[in-house]
Amino acid sequence: MGSGVTVPVIISSEPEEDCILDTILSIFERPFEYITNVAATFAVWVNGAINFRIDIATTVLSWIFDSSTTVFETGDNIIRIVAQNSAGTTEKIIHVVIMDTPITSAPHIIATIPDQQYVPDVKGGSNTRSFGVTVDQPATIIFSVDCHEKRRHCAVTSATWECNFSAYSAKTYSVVVSAVNTNGSNSFTWSWEIFENLVVTKINPATDDLGSSRMNNDSPVITVQANLPALLELKVDDDTVDTKEAIQGDTNVTFEQSPDFIAYMKDASHLGEHTVSIIAKSDGVTSDPVTWQWTLIIGIDQAAIEFEARYYDDLQSKKYVILGYEFEARMNDLPFHDESSFSDEGDYKLLIPSHAYLYEDHDQKKGAIFSSVIFRKIQFTSLSHQQHICGIVTVAVGAMNRRTLLIHAGLTLTA
Repeated sequence: MGSGVTVPVIISSEPEEDCILDTILSIFERPFEYITNVAATFAVWVNGAINFRIDIATTVLSWIFDSSTTVFETGDNIIRIVAQNSAGTTEKIIHVVIMDTPITSAPHIIATIPDQQYVPDVKGGSNTRSFGVTVDQPATIIFSVDCHEKRRHCAVTSATWECNFSAYSAKTYSVVVSAVNTNGSNSFTWSWEIFENLVVTKINPATDDLGSSRMNNDSPVITVQANLPALLELKVDDDTVDTKEAIQGDTNVTFEQSPDFIAYMKDASHLGEHTVSIIAKSDGVTSDPVTWQWTLIIGIDQAAIEFEARYYDDLQSKKYVILGYEFEARMNDLPFHDESSFSDEGDYKLLIPSHAYLYEDHDQKKGAIFSSVIFRKIQFTSLSHQQHICGIVTVAVGAMNRRTLLIHAGLTLTA
């Protein structure tokens, strides 16, 4: 190395872009100029072959390619410029893309991966994020994070940068991809937020108690949020009863009318206290659960009632004694009898399906709902011989003393 001599550095270039779009005609009309900070000799190579040399040291190199001595092919051609002095060498690579048809418009980004500008990730999983872009013409594609270049691809129409962010701090980064050539440039920016943890937050109920549900009720309605897109799993103890996708972070996700949860509730072996929980999963990371206490209690059953008509002290007073009842499993097999069945003492079997209460017509209202408790000497007392024996009764589960419940058509049930 010569005393006081420094390695040459190219400080200016024309064109300044390292991706040039030309036709086979226009490339031989394009001027090139490169300036170094100190005097150097130059060598110019095209597609691996020496094109010309300048052996006299200079700081300025300018030329136009000679079509009689230079061959450019359709597609990507590589120009290599080497500047050298006694202190060392420096070089610059230029890509010349020869097009059949001239393109004069600036490159345009037509697709990005991810396609949304906000990109969340959580540490602790794969710790890998890929960014990709597609451009409508060959260009130099550059990926940078917070103004620091991370990857460069020359003379391409698509490119991908894969980043391992395990060493990145949990915060928001600006990721910019630029497409540049001699026609101009275009860019796209992602807001990349890296989270330390995946978190689920209760929205409703915000307490730790879901209360109780009957076996034949709808499942509890639960709303939560995750701090980033994730798969949410709803569990009862260790059984998963529903899953939902949180498409974006900090957005309400509601679990309701879950078929598997409702099926779980209909199983009598599940009666009792349970822990209901929701967890989030994303990229191999699982959040801590949010939990509620919940109790499944016995349901209110549909029933068909079996009656016997009996006369007492005078013929104007008629009472109907309940002999027993059948549950929902046999409802579709049982007949219905109107009040004409009770014209004589000893008539019996008035069978009442509760689903008939969907009708407004009194002739169709012939329902009763009972819980699983034992009735003894339960009587319907008719207040009017012309009124139908019909009504709806809801009895809470639990120990029962005497209780009177008013039902439709002036009938009274005494238990």
